[in-house]
Amino acid sequence: MPAFSGSCEEAAILASVSSYVRGVLDGLAIPYVDSMPPLTAWITPPALEQADGPRAHVWGGAVDITRQTAPRGPGFKKWPWVVDVYLVYLTTPDDGLDAEPMPRIIDAVLSKFGAVTMPTFIDRDGNVMGPNAVNDDDTQIQAIGERMRLQYPPEKMVGPMQMLWYTAAVQLDVLEVVQS
Repeated sequence: MPAFSGSCEEAAILASVSSYVRGVLDGLAIPYVDSMPPLTAWITPPALEQADGPRAHVWGGAVDITRQTAPRGPGFKKWPWVVDVYLVYLTTPDDGLDAEPMPRIIDAVLSKFGAVTMPTFIDRDGNVMGPNAVNDDDTQIQAIGERMRLQYPPEKMVGPMQMLWYTAAVQLDVLEVVQS
């Protein structure tokens, strides 16, 4: 397998933005639903997990990279990500009918993305560094949640357990900028 020929910054871009989005969601409290545990977010979900609360699976999706290079020299690369966030929740029919939990989970996620402080720098692991870069390879998140798309299909009844399985997909635009 050939060695990676790009810069170190380029090697960590997908990893950093995926980790950053996961970090925004992981531990998110769902308002107005009593006794629901906080949302658990994964980049790569485990092969088998307990469905004992709302889950989010973050997938790096698509990007169309551009570079500003004039005047010549180090320029800025814009990485306009479309990050896919898949939400899932399993509950009993009684809970589903009484509390309508999935719309509240979706509302909490969309509201969280709409309230994230911008711009902010992140490190190669997706950790927020603050309003200023700390390391040479930090990247800047200049926009998140400015455009979101939601697909929310009807719930499904899950086999012999008679449970309701809710799913939703959120496509989230994230603008990450790298100097290179």
